[in-house]
Order: sequence, then structure tokens, then C-alpha cells
Amino acid sequence: MRPEAARLMKFLLVWLALLPASSPLMADDTPVPERMAVLVNDLGNDYFQVLSQSIRQTALLRISPDIRVTVMSSGYDIERQRSQLNQWLEHEPTLIILTAADPNAFIAEISTLQRLGHIVIAVDVEAVGALITVTSDNWDAGYQSCLALARALRANGKIALLDGPPVSSIMERSDGCEDALSYFPYIEIVDRENGGASFVGGIEAMSRLLSRNRELDGVFSINDPTALGASAAAMMQGKSSLLIASIDGSPAVVEALRSGEPPLLTTAAQFPRYMGERAVVLGWQAMREHRQDQQLHRMPVQMISSDNASLFCQWQYCEVEGFD
Repeated sequence: MRPEAARLMKFLLVWLALLPASSPLMADDTPVPERMAVLVNDLGNDYFQVLSQSIRQTALLRISPDIRVTVMSSGYDIERQRSQLNQWLEHEPTLIILTAADPNAFIAEISTLQRLGHIVIAVDVEAVGALITVTSDNWDAGYQSCLALARALRANGKIALLDGPPVSSIMERSDGCEDALSYFPYIEIVDRENGGASFVGGIEAMSRLLSRNRELDGVFSINDPTALGASAAAMMQGKSSLLIASIDGSPAVVEALRSGEPPLLTTAAQFPRYMGERAVVLGWQAMREHRQDQQLHRMPVQMISSDNASLFCQWQYCEVEGFD
């Protein structure tokens, strides 16, 4: 079998494994919703754009070709996202896919929505009370990224951490990184900054770090937009020897790794298309089967470096090592 055909066959098998035993378009006692909601944190981030597009496409394919998918961004503003959630109290039961600005901030809203028949699916980050949670294995992403960083530094050097908003995915990534670095006694975490999970925030945070730590050897960034900003700031200050490890697998970082542009070292790739597909399929299945059992699904990440960046498909449908 040709490699292209083999990859296509593997994708089809993965896709079929995610689907309910019967077609969701078959008639049953569950009304097909006219609308559904997608609430994310930052539509300026390519990751959330791909995730939202995948959710919309899967809903049109698996629920109804007429369903209206409303996508809203909170900008990591808790009160804005609370207001967005409350807008759905008057709607007929539907799927509400939520990337929470804070994992503990919407317990009451989620409880009320689900009592009214809505299915709340937490995607990318946890949201306490959501019936279904679909995330990357964020701890492992942080662990693998910082393990690669420590090895590249030959187990010796000064490292800073670029954190972000206090959502579960970011905290788990930082925890995984620190757990990995704890095995290297000659690597020291000397500083940390909040880069706001954005490109501009990465520039500003990296500039502050370098003003305090001119001898910095490496940086762990919680996502690719922050890493790209940090990379730009490092280059502006002549720190091309600095090594940056990140998480996302975004097209911009993958392209930089392909070309060998310093100071980016590696990124732990997430798969937002698969995540969006799984969220819709599981949510619609739960609604049709009237399921009330909470589900947690963690999806594996894949490490991308200059060695394999040319083979990575940049968040499109592709062969994913370790994906089940």
C-alpha cells in the first residue's frame, strides 16, 4: 500500500472509532438543535481558529447541515465569558463547547445550563462541572518540551519560564516542565514571567526577563504565540544563542523549525482539528443517549523539532503517532 493511502486509511479508521455506533442523523427522540455555541479565549490565536473551524465543520457534518454555530471569544475575560454563557439560558437544549477563562469560575452557570438540558463540553482546558472534557495531555507536553530543552543545554544552564493566564492547561504545562527539570541538578529556573499567551505579551515578558537575566540560556513558553514574541525579543537583543521550547505545533513555529531559525528549539504539537471533532461527536452522542456520566479525554502531543518539522502537517488531517 502506498504511504498516502496508508495514512488515509489510518485517518478513516481513527475517524470511525470516534463516531457513535449509529449515525447521529438517524431519527430518535432527541430534537436536532438549530444552534450551538463555541466559546473560546482568543480568536487571534491560530490554534483557536483551527479548533473553532473543526467544531463548525463537524457539527454541519454530524448533527445537521442547517445548524448555526455561534463562535465567541472572551479574551480571557471571566465576566465576558460568564455573560456569553448566560446568553444560552433562553435557548433550546444544545451543545455548548467551552474553553474556560478560569476552570472554577463557571460552576453555577454550567450547572444551570446542564439542568436545562444543554450539554457543556470543556475543550482545551478544564471547566468544573462540564459533562465532557477534551484536552491535550498538557502535563506531558510541558514535560517533553523541558526534557528536550534540558538535553539541548547538556543538562546545565539557566532557564526562565514564560507562563500565561491561570487556566488548567497552562498550569499543567508549567507543572510538567518543572517536573522534568527537577531531574537536572545543574539546571536552574532563575525567573518567570506571565506572557499573556500572546505574541505581544511574549515580546514584553521576554524583554523584562532579559533585562534581569543577561546570562539566560533557555526559555520554556506555554504556547507558540508567546514563544514567537519571545523569539523576536531575543533576536532584537542579540540573544540568538538562547533556546526556546514551546507548545502548540502552530504553522509559524513549524515553519521556523523547518528553516532552522534561532532561537526556537522545539514545540509539542497539539491537534485542534481532532480535538474539535471529538468534542462534537462525544457531545452529540451524550445528548442523544441522555448520558449523565462525566467523561475526560486526554489527547497525546507530538514533539516537533528541526529533525521532523518537514514531515508535520500543520494541524491538518494527518497521521498522529500515539493517537487512538
